[in-house]
Amino acid sequence: MIITMQYPSNLVSAPIIYQLSRQYNIEFSILRAIVEDGFAQLTLEIAGNAEDLQGGLNYLADKGIYVSDNPNISILEDKCVSCGACTAVCSVRALKLDRNSKLEFDKAACINCKRCISTCPLGAIQTVSLQSK
Repeated sequence: MIITMQYPSNLVSAPIIYQLSRQYNIEFSILRAIVEDGFAQLTLEIAGNAEDLQGGLNYLADKGIYVSDNPNISILEDKCVSCGACTAVCSVRALKLDRNSKLEFDKAACINCKRCISTCPLGAIQTVSLQSK
C-alpha cells in the first residue's frame, strides 16, 4: 500500500516512522520526502497485517498527521490530449498510453513524485490539495 503523510514540520524530529516500525510491525520504504518551512510530506510504501496497519494509521491520526492512501495527482481529462509527454518521466509507469494511445493513470502505482505536472504541456495534470482531518 502506498500512502502519503502530510504534517507540520515541528513533528519532523519526532520518531514517527520508527514507531510505525517498532510498535506496529509495519515495514516501509520511503519513496519521497519533502521537508520545507512549516510543512513535511512523506510518500511511503507500507506493508504489514491488516490489524497492525490499522493500528499504525490510527497512531498517525492521533498525532494529527493527515494520511491519504490515494496519491494526490489528478488528470483533467477535458484538457488531456494523450500526447504521452508525462509517460516519459514516470519512472514507475503509473502513467502510460493504452493500445488506442489514450492516457491511463494507475493511482496505486503512483509515488506522487509530481514530475508529470511540470512535463505536461497543457497543464492537464495537477495536484489535489491534502487537507487536515
